[in-house]
Amino acid sequence: MSNTRSSIGAPRDQVAALVLCGGQSRRMGSDKSQLQVGGQTLLGRTASLMERVAGTVWLACGSEERYADLGYRLVLDTRPGGGPLEGLRAGLEELDREWLLAVACDMPALEEGHFTPLFEAAHEVDVDLVHYRDEDGNEPLCALYRRTVLPAVRSNLENGLHRMDSFWGGQREDGQPLVVCALAKNPEWIGSGDPFQNVNTPEDLDQSSWEHPASEESA
Repeated sequence: MSNTRSSIGAPRDQVAALVLCGGQSRRMGSDKSQLQVGGQTLLGRTASLMERVAGTVWLACGSEERYADLGYRLVLDTRPGGGPLEGLRAGLEELDREWLLAVACDMPALEEGHFTPLFEAAHEVDVDLVHYRDEDGNEPLCALYRRTVLPAVRSNLENGLHRMDSFWGGQREDGQPLVVCALAKNPEWIGSGDPFQNVNTPEDLDQSSWEHPASEESA
């Protein structure tokens, strides 16, 4: 089984996927992870997508156990108020392999092909973190994190720094600076609607780019 590769060509046993679903959905007014898109909940769709690209899937569900009915391992926050960075820390603390693919649960336009460049870059160069970037900034909620980033994540949380990209200028345990690889988004992706756009309000769900056909695997 160790040689099994994901549908995007990455060795599955080197990658765990962490779905970040511990937010409070204040702007949505309800738990947005349970909103229906294309016949699936946002969380269910994202977790199913992660199954196709990683060896295991975990849910970073905040400080309380939620969504256990989906059958995935739950990863809990231990520091209240840490936001998604605390979820990332919790996932990295549990990591028993080289890479953690962290993805927010509210990006309904994501598809398998959007992860291919991340994995290709991780295998071509010696890096600690691979992410997308454009003129609007970084995409830390769809990124590949090596376990070597954990000391920097811990340090920032201990110092009250909670932005997901706040630790990227930090150091590994050996004192060496983190090596961060920024990838440009494929213009063809953006032309049909930014696949990294998240859903924060009910109006966001009205966008046609969120529509996906029902899974062909269930046919």
